[in-house]
Amino acid sequence: MTINVTFESIEEMKGFAAMMAGQPAKGTTRRGTVSKKELTEDPITSSIHEGTTPEAEADEDVKEEIKEEIKEEVTYTLVDVRGKLSELQKAGKKEKVQALIRSFDTDKLSKIDPALYPELMKKAGGL
Repeated sequence: MTINVTFESIEEMKGFAAMMAGQPAKGTTRRGTVSKKELTEDPITSSIHEGTTPEAEADEDVKEEIKEEIKEEVTYTLVDVRGKLSELQKAGKKEKVQALIRSFDTDKLSKIDPALYPELMKKAGGL
């Protein structure tokens, strides 16, 4: 199976990566992106009883591998994280955002190791 995705900008690509990680994609358009349903839906096997043939089971395994690879490739910058936390603060969750930052043993976002940004964004998505 081959999946090709084309992006017109880095923001569109980041939005796609965020969507695949289960996070809202801010400022992206539908054009050029693929939804989770489109990624997992196979037009051939969706009309047949899905999962009943060995081919369908193999397709599901490949789709799961692709999802895992996409999730592993998601990276965030300080700007991305700061933007997400700012949105949450504006939504009235200032104390929760501050508690989230403190859960990383610091009182400042800029002091959090960038390697921990994916974990931070995942937790922020749950607020």
